[in-house]
Amino acid sequence: MAIIRYILKKKNIKTVSIALIFILFCINTYAQEYKLTNNNESLSQALIKASKQFNIKVAFDAQKLGTIIVHKQIEGRTVDEFLHNLLSDFGLDFQYKHGTYLVVGKDPQSDNAVSEEYQIIGSITDKETGEQLPMATVSIPDQNYNIAASANGSFFIKNKASKSIHLNISYIGYYQIDTIINFKKATEDCVFKLNKKSQAIDTVIVKGPKIDMIEYRNDVDFAITINPAKLSDLPILTETDIFKSLQLLPGISYSENSSELSIRGGSSDQNLVLYDGQTLYNLSHYYGMFSSLNPNIIKDIQVYRGGYDSRYGERVSGIIDITSKTGNQLKPTIYGDINLLSGNIAAEIPLNKKLTVVLTGRRSYSDIYSTEFANNLFRKNTNPVLKDPRSIISQSTPTFYFYDYNSKLTYRINNKENLSLSIYGGKDYYDNKYNVSSDSLRAINHDNNSWSNYGISAAWLKQWNGPFFSNLQIGTSGYINKYTSTTVLEDPIRLIPNKNYLPNQVNYFNSNNENKLTDFFISLRNTWYLNNTNQLNFGFLTRQNSIYYHKDADKVYVYDNTNQKSWVYSAYVQDRILLFDRLTIKPGMRLSLYDGTKKWYVEPRFAADYKFSDMFSIRFATGHFCQFINQVVAQQDMGYTKNFWVLADNRSHPVVTSNHFIVGSTYEKGNVLIDAEAYYKNYTGLQEYLYVSQFVKNADFHNYFPPNNNGNQGQNPTPKPSYYINGKGKSYGIDLSIRYKYGNFTSWISYSLSKSVHQFSDLLNNKEFPAPNDQRHQLSLANMVSVNKWNFGTTTLFSTGKPYIDFTNNNKPIPTTRVYKRLPNYFRTDLSANYNFLFLKTKFKVGATIINIFNTLNYFDINTRKFDFENTSFSDTNIIRAQKLSFNLFLHFEL
Repeated sequence: MAIIRYILKKKNIKTVSIALIFILFCINTYAQEYKLTNNNESLSQALIKASKQFNIKVAFDAQKLGTIIVHKQIEGRTVDEFLHNLLSDFGLDFQYKHGTYLVVGKDPQSDNAVSEEYQIIGSITDKETGEQLPMATVSIPDQNYNIAASANGSFFIKNKASKSIHLNISYIGYYQIDTIINFKKATEDCVFKLNKKSQAIDTVIVKGPKIDMIEYRNDVDFAITINPAKLSDLPILTETDIFKSLQLLPGISYSENSSELSIRGGSSDQNLVLYDGQTLYNLSHYYGMFSSLNPNIIKDIQVYRGGYDSRYGERVSGIIDITSKTGNQLKPTIYGDINLLSGNIAAEIPLNKKLTVVLTGRRSYSDIYSTEFANNLFRKNTNPVLKDPRSIISQSTPTFYFYDYNSKLTYRINNKENLSLSIYGGKDYYDNKYNVSSDSLRAINHDNNSWSNYGISAAWLKQWNGPFFSNLQIGTSGYINKYTSTTVLEDPIRLIPNKNYLPNQVNYFNSNNENKLTDFFISLRNTWYLNNTNQLNFGFLTRQNSIYYHKDADKVYVYDNTNQKSWVYSAYVQDRILLFDRLTIKPGMRLSLYDGTKKWYVEPRFAADYKFSDMFSIRFATGHFCQFINQVVAQQDMGYTKNFWVLADNRSHPVVTSNHFIVGSTYEKGNVLIDAEAYYKNYTGLQEYLYVSQFVKNADFHNYFPPNNNGNQGQNPTPKPSYYINGKGKSYGIDLSIRYKYGNFTSWISYSLSKSVHQFSDLLNNKEFPAPNDQRHQLSLANMVSVNKWNFGTTTLFSTGKPYIDFTNNNKPIPTTRVYKRLPNYFRTDLSANYNFLFLKTKFKVGATIINIFNTLNYFDINTRKFDFENTSFSDTNIIRAQKLSFNLFLHFEL
């Protein structure tokens, strides 16, 4: 009543009238807010327009709705009313689930009551090339269900809930498909064609959001997916490099030497690197400046930093699983790159509708024409401050070249069955000559090293009767390394009495190392989708390895001359189970029979992932891992490929084992993703190789090599010239990654806090000492932005210095007492820019990189040799400096 009396007062009538008019105007405006005019457009187009105009998410069957024409204006006071008015005339309705409007047939309750089981047999391809997309992500948002497609992009889903299903199909570097499938029959065969996110080069418009380079899967698989297509937009030392890009991830130590791919404190040989099923035993070219794989051949990279499931074995640290391209099925494509160090060419050729071939080749040309960048790349510098006037410092520029080639032939029988043949080969040649001198002597050094990789594999991938998949692979791969070193020491003051530092005026020191490894394997992996909450994996692997290792001094004193061969037979089974719509567990078991020891090895695995919401999840993994082939560390050697491969046996070489414990969490909301993992792992069966240095030429040197004794074979000499020592180790730490995306800008920061130690009873009185890859702190910051046709990128890297052994004060023939020191901390910032344009129907990308823009003095390795004679001893130290301020140019083209 008080309100009525207030209104009736004359002086208040005007105010109330204005308020009523304003309210009616707002109501009228609100009622007209959701309005859309359609002029003979398809219902699919109308829904897309509504989604953009009203900022809502709509999922629908684009193919079905594309045949329905809308030719009237649709209005509604609310989104629900608008969609009802738009869909009702066509016998359609909608449901709102998880922030998305799902377009379905009318009376969905009737659909849900249908008891018949429906299923989808799907295939995911690149719309532009027809190439299948391996390991694409398939999800059902309203069922909290996620799976990874097979290696040929196929998948299977069962659906009992209704005659329609909401699917989300995504693959890194592509636009996702968010759609509704309406079942017309019990089994639907679907092909999902994804559009690649690409930067426009014929206009100034950038299509779509920023293209992702790294995708955290954030699930029970503990996998990270890398998009090779975006690696060229980061600053690069030489050319696009997959392994250097992996080193931007937390937990993977950075080094200018690509082969040093240390995952959470482990050594590089403790990582299994698979290329189309082939095992790669060497990961770098050109003294580690290039990765051994051509980036133009790579389609997909899956990274497992630990806790990997029972499908993978034979290594105790990490897994890098690489799938190469199958090629453009629709038209021939030729593309390549050239920079100041190497050239690269690739071709994708469809031979017919089902048969494609991909060919690539790459070679450095600094041995033919050397640029200033190439000259600077391998120039080594040393510390000029020396306390011992007889110590020698050196500076050298080696001669180096490499080449590699790849090819892949793929026959696509249909969307569910493929045959392929993949070939890989590569070789490096390194030759380094340098002369050094001090006040009392002169040294002439010559190091020659060549190493090569090769591999060939055939694969048959088939999706059987819907839910059953098989991947059969057979192949061989290998690695050959030959190294010779010659040192000549001359005594320039030999004629001065009582100044004989060396036994002779001219002294020769020669060593020869050779390591050959061959690998033959047969692998079968099977996946059986029992239902949407239960996925069973099982399979087997048979592998034969043979190894030859020889080491001598002066071709007279033989340290080792070893031939080894072994078979391993492995089988695995695991079950991925979704419980309570939130919890996913994956128990597994791997069983191996290794004939090198005639023993069975059981490797249990377990992982779990719990999603509190769409934004936040936690995960846990643990497992036992065994490794039957490993590289022995030879700390006394100076060569680039100084470590060598051996097979476990019952005598000299134990099986390496490790236990992993990992807990992690992921938070993603809007433009921000935060991922963190804490880990602990221990090792047993670690080895080092100790020997009497060929530079210790005392009078008793020959006593280590008695006549008629070939190294360690037969009756053991006393004392031994060389032997193996066994130990254990552990690594623990925390890895943190933060990613921010806004429009065409992406930034991510990675930080690792870790510790890795080894312990050998024969070294340092069984005390712990730092592992070769122990780095307490490692921080990386990467930024990428696209502006019209330009891409800009920066990377900043910081890490604590790696440990090294100072041999200068060790007077024992075989040093078991060590002094550990650390290299200085490493800091570097790089900057890159590239420009995309079209010329004569050819796509070009031209770019430049500035390496180490602050010209920071960094070192990434140090080598010390101790010379010991009857009358004197001295050391030769070679400190290898990292790249100083440098400029590199590159050009990419695509016909």
